[in-house]
Amino acid sequence: GCMMLFPRLPAYLTASNDGTLRVWRAPTLEHVATLRVCSRGFEVNATVLLPQPLGKVAVASSDCHVSYFDLLDDDRCGLHGRMLCPAIPIALHGWSLSGGQLCLAIGDVAGVARPLPLG
Repeated sequence: GCMMLFPRLPAYLTASNDGTLRVWRAPTLEHVATLRVCSRGFEVNATVLLPQPLGKVAVASSDCHVSYFDLLDDDRCGLHGRMLCPAIPIALHGWSLSGGQLCLAIGDVAGVARPLPLG
């Protein structure tokens, strides 16, 4: 598992080998939500907060998926999309191009990095 601070939320995210992502309000560490990312037997490999204005979190899991969660809206802290990858994703990076286009790079166990334009 891992723990990350996302100051823009403000929240901590913990990813676990039980296939869940937990959201904790910063700085109090009050538990906000537990999100099922993948089925039991699979685990969360990587997370990244996507740049504004999208404001979603991308989560890579060992079941060959990248899932998108909206954590900025307290009422809709849930799954907003899921994409099947050709190999197990183990690394994620999100950024904005100068024209405002959002991109996500997905690195996998095969050693391949795939850029993916978003929105």
